[in-house]
Amino acid sequence: MIEVDVNFVRNALNDHESNLTVMLDKVTVLALKELLEYRETGLTPDEIKEIKSELDYYKDEYCDIQARYDELLHEMEE
Repeated sequence: MIEVDVNFVRNALNDHESNLTVMLDKVTVLALKELLEYRETGLTPDEIKEIKSELDYYKDEYCDIQARYDELLHEMEE
């Protein structure tokens, strides 16, 4: 099995990306970049989606708490 240097592949994709004109080439480069991300993190696409949904939930909760805090602060100033 041939060992692939991830940085070499990423640099090659970045260089190639600036010269893309055909849509299939663009899709191929994007797919390969996504595969590199999965390889680097060791996570599956489903695991990444799960983490993203958890982060979205916490972001919404944070925004809700911040809004309530701002409302209380505004009431105290009155």
